[in-house]
Amino acid sequence: MGDAVDDETRLTLLLLVPVIAGVFAVDLVGSKLRLEERHGALAGWQLLMPAGRLAVAATLLALPIASAQGAALGYGLVALLIAGLALPQLIAMQRGRMDLKGHGARPAALTFDSTPGAMQLWSSAWAYGVAAVLYPVFFQVSTVLLKYLGSNAQAGHYGVALAVMTAIYLFPATIYQKFLLSRLHRWAVHDKQRFWRVYRLGNLSMLAMGVIVGALLAAVSPWVVPLAFGPAFADVVGLLTILAVCVPIRFLSTAVGSALLTEHHMRYRVAAMLVATLVAVALNWAAIPRWGQTGAAWATVIAEAVLLLAMWLGTRRLPRPENAA
Repeated sequence: MGDAVDDETRLTLLLLVPVIAGVFAVDLVGSKLRLEERHGALAGWQLLMPAGRLAVAATLLALPIASAQGAALGYGLVALLIAGLALPQLIAMQRGRMDLKGHGARPAALTFDSTPGAMQLWSSAWAYGVAAVLYPVFFQVSTVLLKYLGSNAQAGHYGVALAVMTAIYLFPATIYQKFLLSRLHRWAVHDKQRFWRVYRLGNLSMLAMGVIVGALLAAVSPWVVPLAFGPAFADVVGLLTILAVCVPIRFLSTAVGSALLTEHHMRYRVAAMLVATLVAVALNWAAIPRWGQTGAAWATVIAEAVLLLAMWLGTRRLPRPENAA
């Protein structure tokens, strides 16, 4: 397995540290814009980070001495720029200047009793933070373990396949975590009938769309992958054919899990994600030494299915209006 972290990897990670601030800035300002239902501004804001990274990649491709450290430095600078652009919005949030939609008129003044304390805030927010930590572990654990239980080449090729899957997963994530999120929270409290109607329609729509997209991915990857990545990445086709099974599973689990993003149900969602993450780690640890990338791909499929099952079991326990079951 070699050294846990070599010098080049350590330097790359240090150069990427500013990305943490950039991601926090993107998420905080994105939450403000989402609650204000300024979806055009939200879309533009969300594009800043990938657009900056694309500019870095294009610049490096034009240079004769492009390197991983150069890319990390560029990503870090982009993140710092975005964090600076976020400061006016963050200051407005800190001063309470937000135009919330769907919550009625703003109170003339907040009383002391209505202001949450630090412990109350922590009690309400910790589950969301843990979920944000668990997701990259759940999604990226195969790549990390391939590096140490397999080889750098295997990890790199699997990372290409995951990059394609990440792009595909943006579709349900955008719908449920950007466009519908604030509405779902509001409907879960004030309009439960509508909440469950949207839930049922979303499940059916996401399943149908996932089957279509997964089938298209399996069908076109033998032609698209060689054109996009070259013959050296021919084995990515097989990985995408397996991971295509994940597409309808992930689309449906995103829709099903949306019911667990509201009120206190997030704690169950975190428990479900923890179980699925442990399953993913165990399966990858067992499968990679024997089957390599293929084992990692099937471990990912099984872990996604476990997450969907856990989400579904959680939603079955939720109270529903009589005519919404």
